[in-house]
Amino acid sequence: MASEDEQICVDAAFLNEELSNLNIGGPDAKSASSDESEASGDVNVFDPTQCLFCNYHSENLDENLDHMLKRHGMIIPHLESLIVDLETLVKYLHLVIYEYTECLYCGSIQNTPQAAQQHMTGKGHCKIDAEKENSEFKDFYDFEYNVDSDGSRFGDSGRADFVGVEDETRRLPSGKTVSHRKAKKVRGHRGLKSGEEIDSFSFF
Repeated sequence: MASEDEQICVDAAFLNEELSNLNIGGPDAKSASSDESEASGDVNVFDPTQCLFCNYHSENLDENLDHMLKRHGMIIPHLESLIVDLETLVKYLHLVIYEYTECLYCGSIQNTPQAAQQHMTGKGHCKIDAEKENSEFKDFYDFEYNVDSDGSRFGDSGRADFVGVEDETRRLPSGKTVSHRKAKKVRGHRGLKSGEEIDSFSFF
């Protein structure tokens, strides 16, 4: 027969085991925590139907661009000179706002994407300037209107998307290469010649 002291030790061990298996937060705690984690992880995922400056969702990219024009005054300039499709450019604008928390127009860096959105809507900075000397957006345009061998200007039959080069790079139709970057670095614009590598930004 077990002594009284041995029985107390057995009971204490059993109690500790039961407590360790107890879900203190209740049956929905783990699920709620998981949902919150998933929701926060989806915040920065690019969605071509979501406005860059507010939470409004449109049916498609065209309607989204129309919303951003009417509600926020956002105009994609020089459409005739774009060397990428509109969705690719909008995806990059999304990166600037959500990854770098930066104003598209003046480049000021905020603490959160929401703060960057508030800054842009409050200052009237829901726009891009591809003609400024050091504009990073110049790399998405060809203002010299390159002519193909058949005499037609590039882009007359539609905008080109990225061309796959390697798993971690994409090449713009101009020959410039956008490299995937595993670590966040400070972005900056530099003058580029055709074929030079752009390692200052990425979006995948």
